[in-house]
Amino acid sequence: MASNKIFVYEHPNFTGLSREFTENVPDLQDFNFNDCISSVKVIGQPWVLYEHTHYRGEHFFYEEGEYPSVEWQDAISSMQQVKEDLKNSANKIFVYEHANFTGLSREFTGNVPDLKDVSFNDCISSVKVIGQPWVLYEHTHYRGEHFFYEEGEYPSVEWHDAISSMEKVKEDLTNPQITLYEDSHYGGKSITLNCETNLCFGSFNDQTSSCKVDRGAWVLYQHEHRGGGSIVARAGRPCPTVGWIDNQVSWARPLKPGRPKITAKLLWDKKEENTKSVVIDSICGLNRGKHEQTFSSELSREYEGSVTESFNFSNATQISVGMSFGFDIGLVKSEVNVSLSNTFTVEKGSSNTKTEKKGVKISLPATIRPHTKLTVNVVRKEVDVKVPVKITIKSGYSYSTEYGEYRCQAGNSILAEYQEEDI
Repeated sequence: MASNKIFVYEHPNFTGLSREFTENVPDLQDFNFNDCISSVKVIGQPWVLYEHTHYRGEHFFYEEGEYPSVEWQDAISSMQQVKEDLKNSANKIFVYEHANFTGLSREFTGNVPDLKDVSFNDCISSVKVIGQPWVLYEHTHYRGEHFFYEEGEYPSVEWHDAISSMEKVKEDLTNPQITLYEDSHYGGKSITLNCETNLCFGSFNDQTSSCKVDRGAWVLYQHEHRGGGSIVARAGRPCPTVGWIDNQVSWARPLKPGRPKITAKLLWDKKEENTKSVVIDSICGLNRGKHEQTFSSELSREYEGSVTESFNFSNATQISVGMSFGFDIGLVKSEVNVSLSNTFTVEKGSSNTKTEKKGVKISLPATIRPHTKLTVNVVRKEVDVKVPVKITIKSGYSYSTEYGEYRCQAGNSILAEYQEEDI
C-alpha cells in the first residue's frame, strides 16, 4: 500500500462521494471529480491543489493531516504531490525560552496546534524564522491574539510566555493582491491593492469593514507606518468583517516570502560548440648550405593562454539583484577538454565573468637540415562552448523556472606545427 496518498471528498467534514489518489492528477475531469472537492485527508508527503487543470492558477498546500474544509470549495481541477524531501525543509522556525535566543529551544517545520503537546506552551520569548513567515497565536488551535514573523531573527517577541500554537504561512506570497470593502460582507465601494499602501494618502482611510485576499497574506494596521494593532488576512479565508479593527485600517502591507531557494542545472544535451585553429605566430628559417645550422637563438617561446567563463540571465528573470547560486561544471565536454573549478558561482548584478590566464611554453627546433626551409606555426585551438542552464526558483511553496546561458571560451591549448620544404 502506498504511504503517500490523498483522500478527497465531495462535501465538508469528509462526507459525500470520495476518491483516493497516490499519483499526480493533471485533470480531475478524467476521474469525474472536477470542481467538487470540499474536504481532504493527506497521508505522507504534502499535496498541492490547483484551481485549473495541469497545475495552473491559484493553488493551496496541504501537509499530512485532516482538513474538514478546504480554502476554495468546489474549485479544484488538478492535484500534485510534493516529491521533495521535507525533513530538511527550508521553511522552519526556531523558538527559545528566553529573550536573545537563550534557554531551552525547539525547531519546527510544520504547524503546531497545541504547544502543550511538545512541552513548550507559554514559554516562547524569542524566535528565528527561515523561509516563509509564521503566525504565533495566544491560544491553542490558532485562536486569540496573533503575531506574524517574517524571515529574520527576533530577540524579543511581542508577548513573552504567552504563545500556545503556531502556524506556517503556506500561501504563495510572490504576487499579492487584496480588495478592501467599505461595508461588511464585501459591500459598498472598494479598493484593490497590490503593494504596501498608506491609506492616509487616499480616500479609503478608516473605511474598511471587510476584505478579500485574492493572493498572498496581508497585514492590516490600525495606524499608519505599521502602527497600532493589526490583523492578518489570508487568501482563501473569508473575511466578511474585520472585527475589532472595523473602520480603523490606515495601512496595509503584504507578508513577504522568505529568500528564494535557487538551483541550477546545465543542460549538456543542448550544448553548442564551435572549434577553430588560429595561427598566433609563425617563425621561418632558411638553410641554403650543405651543413646543419641553428634555427634560432631561442630554445623556446612563451605564449599566453586563457579560459573565460561567463553566465547570462534571460531578459525576464525573477531573480533579484544580490541573489546568488552555483552549479557544477566539472569538465567541459568538448573536443579540447578544459579542466575548470567544480562550481561556477553566479550573482545577479555582477559581471558573472571570470578569466584565468596562464603561460604556455613552446619548444623550438634546435637546427635546420641542409637545403631546407623550416616554418614553425604556433597554433592556438580555440573552443567556444555554450550550454543552456535551467534555473528553478522556489519561493515558499511556489516554483518557477527560467533559463540562462553558461559560456566557456577556451584558448589555452597551444602547440607548434612544423613544415619543411626542400630548397
